[in-house]
Amino acid sequence: MIASALVLAALLWPGDELPEVDAPGLDKAAHLALFALWSLALHFDFAAFRARPALLVPTAAAFGLLGEGLQTLAVSRSFDLADLAADALGGLLAVIALALVRARGKRSGSGGADSGEVSSNG
Repeated sequence: MIASALVLAALLWPGDELPEVDAPGLDKAAHLALFALWSLALHFDFAAFRARPALLVPTAAAFGLLGEGLQTLAVSRSFDLADLAADALGGLLAVIALALVRARGKRSGSGGADSGEVSSNG
């Protein structure tokens, strides 16, 4: 839950208080990374996501939609479909990373990403 609150805080921070950075695509990369990390937190915090990691993609998209919708109420923020796409891609990136770790774990004989009950309070 803490990770979810932090993501919402980042998405709803007043736009006029954010630093001006002249780096094309940085905003989308930030959305991608933020939602990938958030999705990983969900995976380790909730058994449903450990059992079916693919659920992280629609969950990231839904949470991104909520965040983008709430941005219409925030100061100097707006709904952006490209941000929403980056959010969903962040969930997909997490699923791919988990699959790669699981595959590597199976090759080496360890339990992979599903072993252990790590909590990140997400």
